[in-house]
Amino acid sequence: LDHKLRDLTNSQHSIEGLSLWVVKHRKHAKTAVEIWLKELCKATPSRKLTLLFLSNDIVQNSRKKGIELNREFSKVMFKALQISYKDEDFQLTQGMQQGYMSTWV
Repeated sequence: LDHKLRDLTNSQHSIEGLSLWVVKHRKHAKTAVEIWLKELCKATPSRKLTLLFLSNDIVQNSRKKGIELNREFSKVMFKALQISYKDEDFQLTQGMQQGYMSTWV
């Protein structure tokens, strides 16, 4: 997963492809989310946005498959958003915020 996250781009195709791969390997949800969070902590602002979009896509795609990924992401999402917003260059438009947060409520 480390390698796949490093190769992730902000394209829809890249995000959806990795999202489907993570959902397919959801039995490793805890490890996947830990690696995702570690990558988010060291990411640039634009990379953080890509990683948040990835988590959003994973959660949406995994809803029909099981709760493992949703449960693990929900444990770290507050921390992930805190990390992202501490970076003064990190920005989500209001529409992005609403779309992203609607996944979690």
